Amino acid sequence: DDDRKPFIFVDFACGSWGGRPWADGVQGNSNMFANMASQSIELIEAENPLQVLSYELIPDRAGIGEYRGGVPYRRDYRFLEKEAVLQVRSDRRRVRPYGLYGGRPGKPSCNILNPDRNAQVLDSKLTMTLYQGDVFRHELPGGGGWGDPLKRDPQKVLKDVRNEFVSLECAATDYGVVIDDATWQVDEAATTLLREAHREKRGGEPLPTVTWEDA
Repeated sequence: DDDRKPFIFVDFACGSWGGRPWADGVQGNSNMFANMASQSIELIEAENPLQVLSYELIPDRAGIGEYRGGVPYRRDYRFLEKEAVLQVRSDRRRVRPYGLYGGRPGKPSCNILNPDRNAQVLDSKLTMTLYQGDVFRHELPGGGGWGDPLKRDPQKVLKDVRNEFVSLECAATDYGVVIDDATWQVDEAATTLLREAHREKRGGEPLPTVTWEDA
C-alpha cells in the first residue's frame, strides 16, 4: 500500500519500585535508566496511529509488606493503521520483583493481545504483526514489599483501599485489616483478632525484621 506512512513509536514503560525500610515504594515514576518520562496520551495519539484505551494503576498487584511495593499500571493501545510490527522486551514475568525482610514479591508483568475479545497471553519478549483494531495490553510488575505485612499501619491500609490500590478482600487476607464497607473505617477489634489468626496460621513465628542500621 503506497499510501501508508512509516512510523516508529517507542515506550519505555516504568512505574513502580520496591518498598523501603521507611516508606512504601514509589509508583508512576519515570524510567531512570533511559532518562525518559511517561509520554503524554494526547501526544501519543496525535503523532501515531494509536489510541490509548486505558492508563491506570492496578489494584492488588503491589508486593505486600509493612511498607508495600509501588502499585503498577497498565496501558491498552489500539492500533489504527492496517499493519505494523510490534516488538516487546519486558521482564519480571517468571522471576517476580522480590520482597525483603518478610515483604512479599510483587505480581508479575503481563502482555495480552485483544484482552476484551479472544484474549491471548503473550510472551514477555516477542516480535509479531499487529493488524487494524488489535489491542495490546501491557501490565507492569508490582514492586516488592518490605517487612511483615501484619505490622502495616491499618490506617495506611485503609488509605490504600480508599485509593483503590488494595481491595477490601486483600486488606483482610494480606494485611489482616478489617474495614467496614458502610463507614469506611477500620474495625480495630476485628483487625486485632484477624491478625492474631493470621499469625497462628504461620505457626506463631514472626517474620524476620531488620533495623535501618542493619539494612
